[in-house]
Amino acid sequence: MSDETMPTAKPPAGEYRFSLREMLHEVKVERRDSQFGRQLVDATEIDKMFSKSKRKKKKAR
Repeated sequence: MSDETMPTAKPPAGEYRFSLREMLHEVKVERRDSQFGRQLVDATEIDKMFSKSKRKKKKAR
């Protein structure tokens, strides 16, 4: 293969500095959003469980 078709290697990662305040804010937002998402999933699953039991009761009569 020629050098033109070979992928070039990425340079090694350098040192990065982040603001602790910004990082803590990002973590707080991610936790809040994931908890909200989990609550929506839980509510949907709970609705499914109760709707199944209602159907079973109707069929049993």
